[in-house]
Amino acid sequence: MKDHLPHHVDPAKMSSTKAYDCSYHQHLSAVQIEDLTPQQLREEIHRLNAIEHTRLADERELVAELILQLSSAPSFNEGLANLTRFLQDWSGCEAVGVRLRCGEDFPYFETRGFPGEFVRLENSLCAYDPDGELLRDSAGNPVLECMCGNVLSGRVDPSKSFFTDGGSFWSNNTTRLLASTTPADRQARTRNRCNGEGYESVALVPLRTDREIMGLLQFNDHRPDRFSSELISHFERIGDILALALAKRQAEEELSQSEEQFRTLAAFAYAMETWRLPDGTFRYVSPSSERVTGYPAEDFLNNPLLIEEIVHPDDLKLFTDHRHQVMANGGKDDRNSGFEFRIVTPDGQVRWLSHSCSAIYDKDGVWQGRRGSYRDVTKSITMKQEKEALEKKIRNLEKQKSLERMAGAIVHHFNNKLHVIQVYLQLAMETLPIHNASRYNMAAALDAAEKASEVSKLMLTYLGQAQGRREPLDLAGILRTHYPALKSVLPSNVELEMDLPTNGPTVDTNEGQIQQISMKLVANACEAIGPKRGTIQLGVKVIPAEEVPVAHRFPRDWEPESLSYARLQVHDNGCGLSTEEIENAFDPFYSTKFTGRGLGLPVVQGLTQAHKGVVAVESSPGVGSTFSVFLPISLENAVGGHVLEPETDDGVIPLSGGKVLVVDDDEVVLEINSRMVSMLGYEVLQARDGAEGIEMFRRHKEEILFVLSDFAMPRKNGLEMASSLREMVPDIPIILASGYSEDLVMGGADEEYPKYFLGKPFTLQELRDIVAVALFSGTDGFEDV
Repeated sequence: MKDHLPHHVDPAKMSSTKAYDCSYHQHLSAVQIEDLTPQQLREEIHRLNAIEHTRLADERELVAELILQLSSAPSFNEGLANLTRFLQDWSGCEAVGVRLRCGEDFPYFETRGFPGEFVRLENSLCAYDPDGELLRDSAGNPVLECMCGNVLSGRVDPSKSFFTDGGSFWSNNTTRLLASTTPADRQARTRNRCNGEGYESVALVPLRTDREIMGLLQFNDHRPDRFSSELISHFERIGDILALALAKRQAEEELSQSEEQFRTLAAFAYAMETWRLPDGTFRYVSPSSERVTGYPAEDFLNNPLLIEEIVHPDDLKLFTDHRHQVMANGGKDDRNSGFEFRIVTPDGQVRWLSHSCSAIYDKDGVWQGRRGSYRDVTKSITMKQEKEALEKKIRNLEKQKSLERMAGAIVHHFNNKLHVIQVYLQLAMETLPIHNASRYNMAAALDAAEKASEVSKLMLTYLGQAQGRREPLDLAGILRTHYPALKSVLPSNVELEMDLPTNGPTVDTNEGQIQQISMKLVANACEAIGPKRGTIQLGVKVIPAEEVPVAHRFPRDWEPESLSYARLQVHDNGCGLSTEEIENAFDPFYSTKFTGRGLGLPVVQGLTQAHKGVVAVESSPGVGSTFSVFLPISLENAVGGHVLEPETDDGVIPLSGGKVLVVDDDEVVLEINSRMVSMLGYEVLQARDGAEGIEMFRRHKEEILFVLSDFAMPRKNGLEMASSLREMVPDIPIILASGYSEDLVMGGADEEYPKYFLGKPFTLQELRDIVAVALFSGTDGFEDV
């Protein structure tokens, strides 16, 4: 047996307590004490004391070794493995196990020598009803089965030979025990699996602390007669000490795991947690401080003022005011207060932190400082700011759209009135002799009305409702042709340099609109240069959509729809613009020179917007400005020449005398348009809205040569009326006249309807020209004058 002992245990010293020496009995002389002489009695007492002293010393050494095996292991589970290994070697038993409390059950934490299936089947001791519910006793405790359950629940009867006063169970022959006792004797129904596995010697020793039974030691052996009452008492004494050691090591393990979990949580938490003592120093700063602030915890521990030092200057007062507020009552205000502020990290980043803090007290209610939490909310703050900015942008855009609709309606009504004024002035002038003084006054009034009409058209252009038919044109070719006109507006102190490709790029545009854009950008550059010598550079280049600048582009809500864009760029070395001036540059009548300068840049934006393009501005005071107009590239080849105007003989249209349907809901406009048509030699049929126009056309469709109609009317508008008329006479020429722009009026029209557009106000000659086109060109597309 000596070979089964650990090398550091001296078998000689354990001769009196060696567990596997089950035949051991302390030998006491059968001689009666009264038969001993005093000297013999003294010698016998001395011998017995020596034996007890040796036993106690050996027991202390054994317990110390067991505690060492448990405490020196790297982990609690490894300590249990060492413990069961040592107990198996020391006891000589074939199988040793340790059960410990886990929740409401007492599973095996470690076993040695038991079959795996035995451990699996016996692992849980809890009893369950047929429905799978946990059975409980009258006190609400779970019912624990078998003899292990008896020992762990304290259900022992020391009057029975197999139970002890210390609460243990032991048997040297389980077969004989089961045959000679009842379940009542055994305190519960037993599973009898130990006996079923052939274990005859079984000992169950409680592991008891001051408060409770925390588990048990189990010793099993197939051989009978492995234990004695003295050995069981020895087991119990060892168990009592081991219980304390196990509880201590288990608590340390749980504390270590808790600390590790806390360290992990603190290190990887998004919040920086602090404990600031009453003297202002930090007792604790979580490792996550480096992730949140860029500074490690040690920096805050070494410098308690660091948190104030990294606060953004603009938020420092907010931060210090908060500290003064929470410290006003000695820092003992237990209300959790919080706010948001910015910090600057070591690499210069600005981050938003959400801070909350509260007072800390010990178990006796003594104030121990304040707990602080600093959470990085940069992302949420940024998203909130972006959301607010987007909402503001949407509100502004909605407001802008509303203003644009209102402005468009005003321009429409304004154009209607101008149309009446111009035509009546023209008619009045024709009735006066050439040298009549009133004719001169009327001419001046007519000139003013025509200029007002131009302003009205510019307003439509600014609103992105530019008029004019578009076709694929060479952008560089237009500018090259327009170069003399651009040169003519330059003052003597300004030079114009052009960088144009030989061919292209091609854009769907109107030559007059490109001329307006370039002329107004060059005029704006001249104004920026002022009286000093300067240079304006005008160039054209194809740019990918992703290279269109995002900053300072107008309209602000523009998004690219094409893969590439033609860039018309004008750069000057003038005075430059500030950021605020750039933001206002495209507002109508805004000027850095004086109020009410005009509509130059707003018209550029409107024309560009009508092309589904965008204007971008790069500028700063003192370094000049660059205005870039981006227009979508056309997929068609550029065309040359101009739309042929129908030739008329002295402005007289043949086939005069036919009937013309004139439709308008404005009585004054209806009257003046009817008079103009009559002056062209036609008989007029009038209708005051679209529905009336349809009915009038139905009655006279064989006689009507063409229709002149307003666009915006009650009941049925001009397009709806035109659709109905085309169902009756598919090729009837229809001219839509409106104070709105052509794009707005004709943009949604079906291509199968041959219609023509005339912008109000219009002259008698413009009406004559569009009628000639409508009657004789045979064109099924949209034409305008």
